[in-house]
Amino acid sequence: MNNITTGTIEHLIELGKAREVGKLNSEERIELFDSIDSLDAIELAELYALIEVGKTGDMATFVYLVSKAKEIGFSLVEVIFEYNDLGSSLSKGYGVYCAKNI
Repeated sequence: MNNITTGTIEHLIELGKAREVGKLNSEERIELFDSIDSLDAIELAELYALIEVGKTGDMATFVYLVSKAKEIGFSLVEVIFEYNDLGSSLSKGYGVYCAKNI
């Protein structure tokens, strides 16, 4: 993971977890979407891979998911935004990624 920043990941985790418990107002929902939409294709691919790692716990597929997600590109914005468990899955995936890359 070389492109998406730790600050961006942490921001998305915070907004995603707040949405999961119903604590996002309409402006914050827009901020969540805009935060995802502002990412480039590579950052979106990394974000997608982290979320999927969080769902499966399988870090071995990270590189594969990043490469496949790059092919999908910007259509990932809506896919990622629609995850109901965005904050939790991203948090878990980022934790797995950090643990494997220390």
